[in-house]
Amino acid sequence: MPNGDEKNWSRFCFALAGFRQAHGAWPTRISLPEDYIREIREHLLTPESFQRVQEKILIVARDGDIVAEDSSGRSYTYGTDWPDPCEAEKWLGVTADRLCGKS
Repeated sequence: MPNGDEKNWSRFCFALAGFRQAHGAWPTRISLPEDYIREIREHLLTPESFQRVQEKILIVARDGDIVAEDSSGRSYTYGTDWPDPCEAEKWLGVTADRLCGKS
């Protein structure tokens, strides 16, 4: 996992991919600390990319673990195992644009 500016985006994607790996479907909601959301929204993704992400998944601010969930009560907590986060980026249709110089 990257240890630089994009680490919270990587955590976000790991949680999504972990849910998919565990349950065979994509989550409908992800909860994570507000400062992670702010960093992703304001520093890592363009406004258009952040909007695209929100069209795929409900993002909820919550202290504590990063947890991906669906409406049937299934969940995945970040850090349980290490799935391929690239699958989540493909599903979302975005990458951390500003880090790649695409702002």
